Amino acid sequence: MRCPGLSCLFTLAALAGFGGVAFAQPPEPTTRQAAIEQAQGEKLKNLKPYVPSKGERIAARLERVLTGEGKHFHPFFQSAYSGGGFAVGAGWLQHVSPFNFIDVRGSYSVANYKRAEIEFVAPRLFHRRGELSLLGGWREGAQIGFRGLGIDSPKDNRTNYGLTVPHASGNLTLWPARKYLLLGGGAEWAKWSQEPGSGSFPSIETAYTPATLPGLNAEVTYVHTQATVGLDWRTLTRILPVGRL
Repeated sequence: MRCPGLSCLFTLAALAGFGGVAFAQPPEPTTRQAAIEQAQGEKLKNLKPYVPSKGERIAARLERVLTGEGKHFHPFFQSAYSGGGFAVGAGWLQHVSPFNFIDVRGSYSVANYKRAEIEFVAPRLFHRRGELSLLGGWREGAQIGFRGLGIDSPKDNRTNYGLTVPHASGNLTLWPARKYLLLGGGAEWAKWSQEPGSGSFPSIETAYTPATLPGLNAEVTYVHTQATVGLDWRTLTRILPVGRL
């Protein structure tokens, strides 16, 4: 082939360039597995950590709060008494040591029931052989229903009364060997004060007197103690299948 002068030089350079480009291209995969591996390798070059959107971050934070996984704040939906309707409340949990904590909480229901409590919990006493709980609080129910004495009382005879109960309790649970045997003890103090009721039904003192309803407008103080000796069911479930119990 005749290639006179400068044109031959350009032709040779172009052929060399095209040859270099051809040699730089990766070979085509010969099997399906090779094709999959090549595709995965290409994806790895463009991998980036997933960044949640703003909506996802807000939803995750709300879920942690509602499930009580927040650092301090947590919801509290327990009413003072049954029949108080839906209750809304919140609590604040603060650790005073790596395991011991104090929980302050309160709630208010649609029927004007109020509840406030403070609790100290030590879950790992005596080298994880004991658990202590100390609780103090105050409850108030304003529309507690009363229909009379006995199961034959007519439903139409409902009246309402209020009840205020300050209370305190302490409970200690021990596992002397950390398994099998469980020992427990506790004490509770409560002062029950009956008050006039509110709501759409008449208050209880308009339908009854202390002569017809003993205990009306009374204040009663209860002191209750308990002791427990038994087997730890958590240990038994590890030893015996549930189907054999």
